[in-house]
Amino acid sequence: MKYAIPRDENTGWGVLGTNLERALNGLEDIPNSIVLHAINGASYEQHVPFLRGSRVNAAIMFFEDVQEARNNAHKAKDFDIIFYGSSWNARVARGFGLTNGAFAVQGVNHNIFRPIPEHQSNHGRFTIGNFAKAEFRKSTDVYIKVFAEFQKRHSDVWLSLGWYNNWPVLVDTLRVSPHIRYVDGATVMETLRKTCEANGIDMDRTMLHPSIGHQYMADLHRECDIEVYVGRAESGNLPAMEAMACGVPLVAMCETGMSDILFPGAYFSVSSVVSDWDKSPQYEGWREPFYEDLLGQMELAYGNREQRVEIGENGRKWLKRFTWEAMATTIRNAVVKRLTARAA
Repeated sequence: MKYAIPRDENTGWGVLGTNLERALNGLEDIPNSIVLHAINGASYEQHVPFLRGSRVNAAIMFFEDVQEARNNAHKAKDFDIIFYGSSWNARVARGFGLTNGAFAVQGVNHNIFRPIPEHQSNHGRFTIGNFAKAEFRKSTDVYIKVFAEFQKRHSDVWLSLGWYNNWPVLVDTLRVSPHIRYVDGATVMETLRKTCEANGIDMDRTMLHPSIGHQYMADLHRECDIEVYVGRAESGNLPAMEAMACGVPLVAMCETGMSDILFPGAYFSVSSVVSDWDKSPQYEGWREPFYEDLLGQMELAYGNREQRVEIGENGRKWLKRFTWEAMATTIRNAVVKRLTARAA
């Protein structure tokens, strides 16, 4: 099998490619003459379009723009099988009439992402984390609003924010937010800092991290008392999965791709509403976190240490089933099944 997927430690695709290639190479009976592509969102753009598998041309795909995915659905015929990173994506693709789709959820390296209790002393701080790159889709504007409010209520609350985004155009989508005032800066980090300051975030109690290598993420997760993930649309959420694997309790919204990794009793559940501020087809299927419920669930987590510990442990146990080896096995089995059916 050949891999037309990035491999690095600084991007979501790179982390997936590195870990999935290792896991697939560790399996037996991997068919030859197969290429596994990465598809960049709903455009169906490939990283290495000229590389083709003579027996099976497969791909992994994540998307959030349903309208664009529908408009480009005809490009799916370029692949024998497409592995969608969430059941939400797979279900939407079936609605387009596509029949070459399958579902393969991402994994976690549990040797790295695991609790280490002696590293979890926050010196009297209550640390709230979020490590989703800054953009409107990821609800960064909601986080800014609710985190500012929470810091005003509680003097011991600190923030650990991994919001750096390699694509400034995505950060700029925060302009449409009804929740915050967006402030331009000369760089992504300056824009984020200025926007946080303009909307009441106490930067003296905020760690706004630059680009973070994946090898450092486990330590950052373990420093958090809770992490919050209420993205409007998620085709996959590796930081949330890795936080759970570290035993960090999540305050989260079980919608779109998050429904694949959350389980009742394993997170503080935030309800959602259908947004009424913009009816653009671009946002089809997206959900808006119910702000008052988000604030209430954060207060519940803040005030109940025993419940945090219980939910964190439940989440850790639930996440044990999500491994890169499990994803690799799903892909291998689906490819073998496709080849067997073709030969029959």
